Amino acid sequence: MTAFEQFAPLELGRRNRPFDHEEWLFELKYDGYRARVEISDGMARLFSRRGHPYKAWPGLCASIGRALRKHRAVLDGELVCLDEKSRPVFLELVHRRRRPAFVAFDLVHLDGEDLREATLLERKALLARLIPESFFSLLYAQHVVYNGRALFHQACALDLEGIVAKLGSAPYRATQPAHWLKIENPTYSQARRAMRASATR
Repeated sequence: MTAFEQFAPLELGRRNRPFDHEEWLFELKYDGYRARVEISDGMARLFSRRGHPYKAWPGLCASIGRALRKHRAVLDGELVCLDEKSRPVFLELVHRRRRPAFVAFDLVHLDGEDLREATLLERKALLARLIPESFFSLLYAQHVVYNGRALFHQACALDLEGIVAKLGSAPYRATQPAHWLKIENPTYSQARRAMRASATR
């Protein structure tokens, strides 16, 4: 049985306004396709949030496989296309007009160890050490602790989709209420175009 046969990606709850809290960390929300990548024996496979394989990006899979060839791992993240200023451009991904990248924001399995009961901060620390520096195809999702309002205002100023708030002490397990919360930029310029281009994100 593969890790994916046991794997259910965490869903995002929603919150209308940003907040500051010492127990929460905050990441930028990357506008792309939610994806998981499984690496084994120098090969990588991309899967959608519903478990369907992505077959359109063999070059990206090959690159990720080479980067993590010494490991067996399952990463959760976002498949994106970035512009010259490192901002996600969703329609470039939809129409495959630009080189894709995988932005990893969580590490679920590593070298046979199930990490889902570890805290988010512990998982992200392992993930940060796992991903090579200066590697375009595989990127680590940076975060800040406490300063959710400041990051949200920065995201809005840069015309990004928004931010995601995550409880730092939480395991990788669905809860009610959710401990991953999307906070959307209400003036995001790509929102309507992205909705028309894809109804299955």
